[in-house]
Amino acid sequence: MSLLQKLFPSSWLGSPFASPSTSTSSDSSSTNLFGFVQALLPSAIMVFQDQYDLGLTALVTVGMQLFFYAIAATFKFDKVTDLAGGMNFAVLALMTLLKNESYTTRALVLSLISIVTRVELALFLLYRVLKRKKDARFDKMRDNPIAFLVFWVFQMFWVWIVSLPIVLVNGVSANSVLTPALTAVDYAGWAMAIVGFFFQLWADFVKNSFRANPDNAGKHCDKGPWGFIRHPNYFGEFLLWWGIFMSASQAIDGSSLPVVSALPQWGWMMVMSPLFTMILLLFLSGIPTAEGANQARYMKSEDTKESYLKYRARTSPVLPIPPPLYAVLPMWVKRVFCFEFSFYEYREDKVTLTGEM
Repeated sequence: MSLLQKLFPSSWLGSPFASPSTSTSSDSSSTNLFGFVQALLPSAIMVFQDQYDLGLTALVTVGMQLFFYAIAATFKFDKVTDLAGGMNFAVLALMTLLKNESYTTRALVLSLISIVTRVELALFLLYRVLKRKKDARFDKMRDNPIAFLVFWVFQMFWVWIVSLPIVLVNGVSANSVLTPALTAVDYAGWAMAIVGFFFQLWADFVKNSFRANPDNAGKHCDKGPWGFIRHPNYFGEFLLWWGIFMSASQAIDGSSLPVVSALPQWGWMMVMSPLFTMILLLFLSGIPTAEGANQARYMKSEDTKESYLKYRARTSPVLPIPPPLYAVLPMWVKRVFCFEFSFYEYREDKVTLTGEM
C-alpha cells in the first residue's frame, strides 16, 4: 500500500484505488484528478526532504506560527506573539541538531547559543507584555484578522531567515565525512555572540529597574549602556547574529582536502541572517517604532523635552560611541556611519496631524 493510500481512503481517491467493478463513467474526472495528485505528491514531498532541512524548517515555522496566530486571532490578544517567535528559533535549532545528530563542537555551540538566547528573549518579552497587559504595536490590527495575519507571516520569514546559519551548520554536520576544523574565526564569533547576549541582558536589567521606579515616569533612561547608546539591546542583537554568522561561515567549503565535506558555496546565503536582523531593527519594527512619533511621550513637559533632546543629540542610536564625541560629529557623518536616519526624528507637526503619540 502506498503512502497516499494510507493517508486517504479509496473512496476519496477515486478509481485508482477502487475495484474495477465499482468504477463508473462518472468517476472519470475524479480519476484523472486524483491520479494527477497521486503522481504529484511524491515530488512535492521530496521538495521538503532536502539535505539541509531548509524545506522542513520552513514547514515547521509556518505551522508553528499559524498555530499561535489562530490562538491570538481567536481570543484577540497578543500575549503569545513574541513568545511564538522566540520559541520557534529554539525549536528549529534543537530539531535539526537532534534529527541530524549534529554533535560537532561548532554545531553544538551555535545551537546552544541560539536556544539559550532565544528562550531567554521569549520569556522576557512574555513577562513584559503580561506586565503591560498588551502590546501597543497591535492596537490598530488586533481586531482585523487579515492585518494581524500579515504580522505573523512576516514573523515566519524573520524566524526562518535569521535561523539559516544554525540550520545549515547542523545540516552539514550530519552529511559530512569530516567537517571543517575549528578556526580562530569560530572562537571570535562565539565570543562576539556571547558578549552581545550579555549586553542585551545588561540593557534589559537596567531598563526594567529604571522603569520600576515611579519617580522615573515619563523620563528617558540614560543609565548603564543607555547612557552611550539609545538602543543598546539592538546593538547586542547585532553582535549576536554577526557572531553566529562568523562561526557558521567556517563550515562553508574553503578547503582543498578531498576528505573534508562542507557547505557548498551557496551556503553564503546565511549572511542574510545578520543583514535581515539589521534591516528589521534599523528600518522596520525596531528603532522606527521606538522613535519618530513615539517620542511624543518625552515631550509632555518642557523639562523632560529639553532633557531628552540633549540626550538624543549626544547619544548614538546603536553604536557605542562616547557621548562627547558623538555630540560634535557632523550630521552627515552621523547619517552615513552611525545610522542616525532622518525618519527617527521627532516631528511635532506630524504627530499633530496623525494623532499618534
